Amino acid sequence: MSALRTRIYIEGYNLYYGCLRKTAFKWLEVLTLFETQILPSILYRPAPDAAPATMTLHPDCAIKYFTAKIIESAAKGEDSVSSQAQYHNVLTTHCGGKLSFVMGRYSIYKANQHIVPADDPKRWPRDCYKN
Repeated sequence: MSALRTRIYIEGYNLYYGCLRKTAFKWLEVLTLFETQILPSILYRPAPDAAPATMTLHPDCAIKYFTAKIIESAAKGEDSVSSQAQYHNVLTTHCGGKLSFVMGRYSIYKANQHIVPADDPKRWPRDCYKN
């Protein structure tokens, strides 16, 4: 069986705050991690008695990294904005076209929404108070 071409999707905020923030791995080499550790450890058999398939990263943009630039006024550290920019530059250089960023927006404003009371679920949201 030929190798399975694989794409990786990373949500940067959750990767950092969920896994890396208070560790020594803030500058994680995601390409190396997937090529040498994660993909070789996946055991997928196309049929119960078949040999395990190998997985290789897709040759065109193997990693899509979803993130947003940190807003300086909301940054927790003085160097957060520059550190994020440096990390993104390092990933771009190190991954050599195998990684692309999908940039979103970071919002620091509280959203207001209408609260529909639990005891009157058919009430129109416009007739309810805002939180």
